[in-house]
Amino acid sequence: MRDKVQASLGAAERTLISDIARSYERLAAMFGLRLRPGLGMGYDDRPAQVSATMRGFVLTALSLPPLGERRVRPGVLGASETTEWSPPALAIAATVLSLLEPDPRVTWDDGRLAAVRAEIRAV
Repeated sequence: MRDKVQASLGAAERTLISDIARSYERLAAMFGLRLRPGLGMGYDDRPAQVSATMRGFVLTALSLPPLGERRVRPGVLGASETTEWSPPALAIAATVLSLLEPDPRVTWDDGRLAAVRAEIRAV
């Protein structure tokens, strides 16, 4: 019985990771980003990292509630504007963005901006 439960949980986790990986790949392409070359990692590696980070914060927040309540205000992740971020949200965003870089093949012009806006509206 234990093996069946473990196999079922593993299959569900693999499906979830695969679906999230496709979303990350689509979002990165939409926003003109790519995986940093030479990392030896693909989009399938990202969801497990992000999921582990989120789960860690969920478990930690149970014993340290102020962790999720605190807000960080500086221009985070190179942003020009000051925005409030919780430490868990900042860690998750940093994890997601850490292996991405601007795709040099992407040209940001009015046509691309219109296409991205249309895609966002369609979602």
